[in-house]
Amino acid sequence: MCGIPWIVNDTANIHYSAVLSAVFVNWQGKEWNPEVGNNRGFCRRFFSLTFCCLLYSSIWGVAIYQTASITTKEGEEIPLREAIPNFFKSPAWAEMKQSFKELYEFYQVHGFEKLWEELVEKLDPTGEANAYKVLKVTDNASEKEIKASYKKLAKQWHPDKHTDPQKKAEAQEKFMEIQQAYEILSKISHKRMRMNKKDRRGGEDHDRIGKRRNAKDEF
Repeated sequence: MCGIPWIVNDTANIHYSAVLSAVFVNWQGKEWNPEVGNNRGFCRRFFSLTFCCLLYSSIWGVAIYQTASITTKEGEEIPLREAIPNFFKSPAWAEMKQSFKELYEFYQVHGFEKLWEELVEKLDPTGEANAYKVLKVTDNASEKEIKASYKKLAKQWHPDKHTDPQKKAEAQEKFMEIQQAYEILSKISHKRMRMNKKDRRGGEDHDRIGKRRNAKDEF
């Protein structure tokens, strides 16, 4: 198994894998005794297993790093060893670092409990933040502004406006993304309106109960 990464790197290295396996068996196979091995302490066995797993994973990692490639949407294959350094220079990585920095500063001020709430909000589980970005509006935009931006973008990216198959497919994907973003914001808006109505009703009921109690006390 230890020789598999070399085979991945170059199938001509298969003989190295066979030699490595033979040496290892000859070295440990004759002397290994299950009864003696079981006398070792748990911590020693655990750390030995962990070390072997890390060593084996690192060999796999090097093999993948040297041989794997990423295919772009244009069909160009970029070696992983070139793509990874480019990623660390990309705007996405800069934005990620900035987000981690902001979260750390937030943790220093507000503590872990509030940090978790902020982290959940940053991860955008509802898709609300991304929907605002897709529709090119701010998070405090009114329903009227959101609807106007949606109509404008939907008209701009409507697939029927394109005849070229590639551009038509791109427009179709963008058009669906715009529709989905608008649906997400609409659902969130309706949900918040229902919650506000419930809160108002709850407040009115609480006021009525309070008035009745006051009336009884006065009586």
